Amino acid sequence: KVLQGYVAMHADMWVTPKFLSIVRANIRSYISMHVMSAGVPQISDNADIPTHGWWWDREYNATLLAKRKFLARGWAWGLAIGWVDLYYVPRDAWPEFTSALRVFEESHVFNEIAVPSAATMVCGRRSIHMLPLNCLGSCCSQPLPNWPPSNIAQPMLDSTCGHPLRLEKPAHLAALQAAWM
Repeated sequence: KVLQGYVAMHADMWVTPKFLSIVRANIRSYISMHVMSAGVPQISDNADIPTHGWWWDREYNATLLAKRKFLARGWAWGLAIGWVDLYYVPRDAWPEFTSALRVFEESHVFNEIAVPSAATMVCGRRSIHMLPLNCLGSCCSQPLPNWPPSNIAQPMLDSTCGHPLRLEKPAHLAALQAAWM
């Protein structure tokens, strides 16, 4: 079967068969993990770049440089933030998505600004639906390590995706195997 898109996933992410079902049903959508930590501002398209809070005090100049580059190329600016532990990009959007990421890379923009902003702009340009996934946990909220080993499999089975997964822990590995059986 021909590859329909690109999935990027951190090594300690996990997905269940529900994730594959969502991708198959939404093959033309940009799909991403949607978990924000407390205190991170929600940013919308065409927003001014914040100057303080979260990472903005150290990311402002780099983000402003990227914004200027996009505007000079005739792109509509879209600023977004979010986790980038898991995302899917439709195949036909990949060339523009990688081009946008190169602009952010050249400008030295933090990946949790660059990837969601690139997705926002490319999806806007190509009229691609953005589908957020409610994943279990994040780098800053780690539910699995705190659950008793006997209770890890059920939350995984009830979820689409999550983070982190510690494969060196037998209970985590067993839960992942159970989710895929």
